[in-house]
Amino acid sequence: MENQYKADLEDRDQTIVSLRKKLVAKDDEIDKLRQSDIAKEVVINKLRSKSRESDQDSRSEYSGARAPANVVLKLELQKKDDLIDELKRQLDRTRSDKTPSGRVDSSTVQYAQRVEVQ
Repeated sequence: MENQYKADLEDRDQTIVSLRKKLVAKDDEIDKLRQSDIAKEVVINKLRSKSRESDQDSRSEYSGARAPANVVLKLELQKKDDLIDELKRQLDRTRSDKTPSGRVDSSTVQYAQRVEVQ
C-alpha cells in the first residue's frame, strides 16, 4: 500500500512539474506578444506624428490643399490598426481556449481607435 502512495506522489509531482512548464511557456508567449504590441505602438505613434507634421506642412505650402502623402499615411495607419486588431483577436482566441481543468479562461481586449487624418 505504501508503494502505491509513493507512486501516486511521484505522478502528482510529475504533473506539477509539467503544469509549471506549461505555465512558464504561456507566460513567455504572452510577454513576447506584449513586447510586440509595445513595438507596434511606437510605430503607430511615429506614424501619427508624421501625419500631423505632414498635415501642417500641406496646409502651409498648398493653401489648404491636401498633400498626397496624407492619404498614403492615412492608409498606412489604417493597415497598421487592422493588423493590430487582428493580432489582438488572435491573442484573445488563444486566451479563450479551455484550460486543462475544463474552465474557460478569457480576457477582455480593448482594440485600437482609428486615427483620422484630415
